[in-house]
Amino acid sequence: MKINIRDAKELDLLLESLAFEIIQARILYRMYCGLIDDMQEYEDDMNHSPGFWHYTLTSLRETSFLGLCRIYDQHAEGLNLHNLLETIRDNPQMFATDEFKKRLKDNKFVESLAAESRTPQSQNIAEHLRYASEENPIVKKLIVWRNNIVAHRGAKLSLGRKDILNERQIPEEEINELLDQALKIFNHYSYLFKASTWSSNAIGEDDYKNCLQLLRAGILQKKQTFLEAARANQKTCADD
Repeated sequence: MKINIRDAKELDLLLESLAFEIIQARILYRMYCGLIDDMQEYEDDMNHSPGFWHYTLTSLRETSFLGLCRIYDQHAEGLNLHNLLETIRDNPQMFATDEFKKRLKDNKFVESLAAESRTPQSQNIAEHLRYASEENPIVKKLIVWRNNIVAHRGAKLSLGRKDILNERQIPEEEINELLDQALKIFNHYSYLFKASTWSSNAIGEDDYKNCLQLLRAGILQKKQTFLEAARANQKTCADD
């Protein structure tokens, strides 16, 4: 369902808010997958604090999945990709060339940017709406997860109906597809609206590698300190 907005400034606020959800979900899921990939190399180091890493991985997975559910939520009153697309579809006047020039009046390239058509094409919107709806089999599965384990815990699931989720597994490649397509669709309209897009990469999304390297260095230093203390103790005993 479209969101009622008064002007282009409010549409810009919606764009910024949904951009945050999309980018954060992507970063958190990449961190989760990166840690999983590096577990084999750093398994011994991480086993010094298994509880911490278990809850860190669980938090990254669940928070990224929550963000994904928000992006593809179908609730009529929420800000989600589907409702944003309907809002854009029903407010083509906000993409008019004159309005675009007003928004980018301080951009020295505004004239060349305005030379391109800024009007969203109805065919593209229809295609993107279908993808962001339960007509998309992956989104349909995601909504089942949202309704049974993410937004709240379903009673039937708690009573043993494991098939509700077991029959609707969402593998890593489908999660990545949803995240990639959300950003691609979002950037398409963000570029039309204000000649601005969000990068698929974010500064700091691989900072976890520094943590793992420092963890290993700290463990090695601790072992070295222990060995030096043991040798010193042996020498003291021998001197006595």
